[in-house]
Amino acid sequence: MAAVPPPSRLVHLGAAKVVLTPMGKRVRVAGTMGFERDADRFRQRRVEVIVAAARPYLRHADGGDRQEEWVGPRPMPPTGCR
Repeated sequence: MAAVPPPSRLVHLGAAKVVLTPMGKRVRVAGTMGFERDADRFRQRRVEVIVAAARPYLRHADGGDRQEEWVGPRPMPPTGCR
């Protein structure tokens, strides 16, 4: 089976609450923003939920070859996301 190329632009999977961003020959998969007391604490379960939500859309992707799993604070203006 031929390799499926990554998307050429950002793709928002609305129902899955996931965004796919092309990064060379790879794809960055990002999920929802969470507000927690310890924003730098890595939560593997949160990563697994994002991967599971994206999996139906990425049937040909090797989910076992994940790299640079990351969580952390994002810039947020005092007025929110307006």
